[in-house]
Amino acid sequence: MSGTHWFSDIAVGGLSIALTAIAFGLYTPILNYFEKYDKTTINPQTMSNK
Repeated sequence: MSGTHWFSDIAVGGLSIALTAIAFGLYTPILNYFEKYDKTTINPQTMSNK
């Protein structure tokens, strides 16, 4: 039977891409950019007033 291992192919391929993206996101200046963006857009003081 062919094509029965498609889930494992997708899981392994997706995991390798996800781990690479996480590594680049955490160990490059991209993390600082997202932290600054997060602090300016999601402010706890403005969230509690809604």
